[in-house]
Amino acid sequence: MAFSFCLIAMNMMAKAAVNIDRIDPAYWFAGMKDASLQLMVYGKDIRNCTVTAGNQSVKVDSVVRLDNPDYLLVYLDVSAAKPGVVPLNFVSGSAKRQVKYELRAREMSGEDRRGFTNATCFIC
Repeated sequence: MAFSFCLIAMNMMAKAAVNIDRIDPAYWFAGMKDASLQLMVYGKDIRNCTVTAGNQSVKVDSVVRLDNPDYLLVYLDVSAAKPGVVPLNFVSGSAKRQVKYELRAREMSGEDRRGFTNATCFIC
């Protein structure tokens, strides 16, 4: 009897968890010129989740629910964010899940990068 109760409780807990299989991009960079970041979240029945950031320097601007119930687009404002880990909270009813999303430090600012010119073209 106790064994079957444990199985039922474990089954209910498994159904109560928010399932997130993947977030793209897997990480991003703090200090980018464009401070808006779009995350594509994939997980079984993720569409109905509400999303909050557990860090005051990152704000959830909007959440777009797609036709496919397994995808969710989350738009973040990272203008005030510093490099580090940002907790993202996903809630659907009583089910909750926190994902740690990494914002990395940039090695070099975009203005310091140099593209190709005629001087770097070997075949020209």
